[in-house]
Amino acid sequence: MARSSARIADCARSLGLEVPFMRPSSLAADDVPMLPVVQHAIETLEADGFRTDIVVLLQPTSPLRRGEHIDAAVNWLERAGGDSVVSVVEVPH
Repeated sequence: MARSSARIADCARSLGLEVPFMRPSSLAADDVPMLPVVQHAIETLEADGFRTDIVVLLQPTSPLRRGEHIDAAVNWLERAGGDSVVSVVEVPH
C-alpha cells in the first residue's frame, strides 16, 4: 500500500469515517479497469460477512448528480427487475 493511501485512510478515520479495506496497489493504477476494482470490493466485504443486494458505482467524472438521481436509478432498477442501470447524457457538439 502506498504511503499516501495510508495517510488518506488515517485522515478519513480521524474524521470518523469507516475504512473497511484498502485496495491493493495492483488495482490502484490509473489504467486499471473498473470491473476488477468493484469485484475486489464486493469480495472483500463479503469475506467480512457483508452481503450486497445492489452496488452503486458513482464515477467521479459525473460530479453533477444529486441524491435524488441515485434514488431514482435504484428505484428504477428494482421496479424493472434488471441487473444494471447506467445513466447517460447527450453531449452537445
